[in-house]
Amino acid sequence: MPPALSLTSLRQTVKWGATLDLHLKFGGGLTGDMFIAAVLDAFPQFEPRVIAAIDALDAPYPVACSLVAHADYEVSGHRFDIEPFDKYFGYIPFAFSQERASWESVRERLIAADVKPGVRGHATRIFELLAKAESAMWGIASDEISFEVGGWNSIAQVMGAAALIAALEPARWTASPFAPDETVTLTGAAIVDYLCPNSSPRSRAQLPRMRDLVRSGVGFGPQNNCLRLLCFEEGDEALARRDDLSQAPPRAAGRVGEQPNQ
Repeated sequence: MPPALSLTSLRQTVKWGATLDLHLKFGGGLTGDMFIAAVLDAFPQFEPRVIAAIDALDAPYPVACSLVAHADYEVSGHRFDIEPFDKYFGYIPFAFSQERASWESVRERLIAADVKPGVRGHATRIFELLAKAESAMWGIASDEISFEVGGWNSIAQVMGAAALIAALEPARWTASPFAPDETVTLTGAAIVDYLCPNSSPRSRAQLPRMRDLVRSGVGFGPQNNCLRLLCFEEGDEALARRDDLSQAPPRAAGRVGEQPNQ
């Protein structure tokens, strides 16, 4: 497969004054790891940033992460697996915290974490939305929230998503509606609510009339459901960039109209 375009080379293909739009199209549900997988499927060069951000905050609850190629009968993409450290190295008594992670403790660790300010800012705001959702669900104050069993998974998902959002700045995010039967985790919902604050992900975002599809990615979830990331350039006179896009993966280029059909 030809080498993937870097973000720098991708931006060089975008017409001056045009906007890089990233659209999330759901297919069966949404989790935070599906978001990470879809973005890394389109921009695999950012995987080290994701791992570094997760490692910066996972000391009390270490995890092992892996980007795994995956395909169903119709489409190929990736999964982003997040698993507890002891699955591979066994249980080590008293080595790691066995307590639930409180929002207060996560916030303190985030302030002290060795991450870039942009990553810290995005992660903090996503965690705040997640704590607010947990608060509403359990009827307790946000500051008293303790992330549920498996909270290490949510923490890793938020840090990975924050790293990718920072890496792709500046960009405009939109999201398609969820189907009534789709399952959405609180972490996945918090990420989308943060990226699309002016409209609910259950209502279709307003999309430009004409745009060029310059990159796409697919992230799979645990039930073989998938999330598609569509990367567009907006413009009524979007340029045909055959020479630039010839270096991109086969599904990276294309012209679509008002609604993405992939």
